[in-house]
Amino acid sequence: MENNYAYKTEEGLELRFREDPDGGMTLLSCSRRPREKMPDTLALHADIGGRPLRRIAPLAFAPFHMEESRFAKLFHAPYSFNMFVLMNGGWLVREREESGAPARRILLPDTVEEIGPYAFWHCHGLEEVRVPEGVRVIGPGTFGECADLKKISLPGSLEAVGLFRKDPVEETLSFTGEMVRGMPDVGAFYGCHSLEKLTLPAGLRVLGPHSFNSCGIVHLILKEGEKDREKKEGTLIAENAFDHAVSLLWMERQDPEGRVLSRIGLPAARDKILLADRKFGRLKHVPEDFFSREVSYFDRLCKETFRMDFAARMALARLSFPDRLSEENAAWYRDLLTGYFEKAPLFMPEELPGFEGEGRDAWERLFAFLKDKGKLRAEDVTALIRTCGELPVSSALMDQMIAFRTQGFAQATGFEDLDI
Repeated sequence: MENNYAYKTEEGLELRFREDPDGGMTLLSCSRRPREKMPDTLALHADIGGRPLRRIAPLAFAPFHMEESRFAKLFHAPYSFNMFVLMNGGWLVREREESGAPARRILLPDTVEEIGPYAFWHCHGLEEVRVPEGVRVIGPGTFGECADLKKISLPGSLEAVGLFRKDPVEETLSFTGEMVRGMPDVGAFYGCHSLEKLTLPAGLRVLGPHSFNSCGIVHLILKEGEKDREKKEGTLIAENAFDHAVSLLWMERQDPEGRVLSRIGLPAARDKILLADRKFGRLKHVPEDFFSREVSYFDRLCKETFRMDFAARMALARLSFPDRLSEENAAWYRDLLTGYFEKAPLFMPEELPGFEGEGRDAWERLFAFLKDKGKLRAEDVTALIRTCGELPVSSALMDQMIAFRTQGFAQATGFEDLDI
């Protein structure tokens, strides 16, 4: 017979817990509040009735709950989570208020070791979650449809995201059959439209199906341990992990201290690229390839499958952090940015991660970048001045270019202005 406990927080949130055979406690459910009544923070206690809180049950913070043994049947079913819920509506226990979330910010104590699938499903209004050190797996749908979620702190202990199987991660790495199944709404970060930046820890081994489906992720960071550069095996990535992650434009590797080791830019609208396309098909899997390929591979890919939007972002990324960037490729990237300078509004971001651009418009930001990173020659600046003569740029930018060329290059005589 299960021993269940319940209590209310100061804000009136109702929490239910179960006593587990191992002496720990499981959070079964937490009530919710509509946005206008939602508390700022819910910090769960580590000690529940003298026992440590170790598990967060599936659907614990969701708008409805289901007994775990029945919920487990989802992972043997050939249909989506939403369809599973419709078919099992009679077994659901619904929260009275479904329009929001328990709080804008949820902090889990360090005693928590396991978070169940779909634990935070459909928590609208939830903006931040801290996942404690010790959690090794984030299951399918864990943060699904958390449309307002902006920040997730993932622990260094994390080994798998979107893992279906209950087997250890090592067994999953040798058995990939479960990785290719799953409907779009199983993604761990499915529908997290406001989540623009995420850091994955160095120990990550598995990235499951549809992990970033319909996610707003723009900038994905991979932490890299001391030995990661020498290891030959990569992270096991489901082939559809980045399907419909159309916002993703930057990926980078960082060392444990947060220093950027390498960065790449990604092509836009990857979902519209046909895998069978002989020239561009490889671009579809740039995100997955970044987990296992050397960064120099993307320099070759950029040239072989030339697209201006991809090449320009690659130029910004690689010139900013030139890890293993040859002089030849650096010159190619510089020439590309100067040659396509007039197209800057199509690819120059408002804020380039790690680089504070100057100026108000895309042309001013790109020129500031080229001055800082591009190793410009006098003839490059002359060509830029000529190009800007046909663009609606500010007179201040023209003055900056002329002053930069005149003051920065001994070979600039001033007669170039006659040509311009």
